[in-house]
Amino acid sequence: MNDFNPSSAATSRKRSLALRLCIWAGVIGPILFVFVFSLDGFLKPSYSAMSQPISYLEVGSNGWIQSANFIVLGLLLILFALGFSQRMDPLIKQLPLLASTALLLLVGLAFANDGVFIPAAPGESQNAVHGLITVIPALFVLFSSFASPGTQTPSFAGLINRIFVVEALAWYVVMGIRMLTLVGPK
Repeated sequence: MNDFNPSSAATSRKRSLALRLCIWAGVIGPILFVFVFSLDGFLKPSYSAMSQPISYLEVGSNGWIQSANFIVLGLLLILFALGFSQRMDPLIKQLPLLASTALLLLVGLAFANDGVFIPAAPGESQNAVHGLITVIPALFVLFSSFASPGTQTPSFAGLINRIFVVEALAWYVVMGIRMLTLVGPK
């Protein structure tokens, strides 16, 4: 008797493709995000990458570019979290997998949140919702941006912000590439 079911094989291929696309979202999303905020910051004349956080690119007439960049990254990281959960299911116990997936989903939601809730212009008091749900290492920069109006943020706040964001996003790229090349149950 032949157990081969063509519809089952097609479904399996579609699931495998969907899984790979979700994992690729975690590789492409961070690279695209860094490229867009770097180019946007370079082209915005009043913007200082050294002293202003990435989210300040949302302020002004072309702020929609960075808002869209945050939202697209957030959605791609949410897809990655779903792919991570499926790919790691046979390798990680349920509770740690659930916790890891939840944290990855929260990061994606935080980036999407940053695209929806735009920060106030430099020197003004900040919108609390914009800063509440964000990447933990960026708290140093956010603390300085919540200063009362008229106070100066450190001249290196933008640099610190970029170091933390790029380092955190690099882990998604590394983890995604590792999952794409991982040999084992899929």
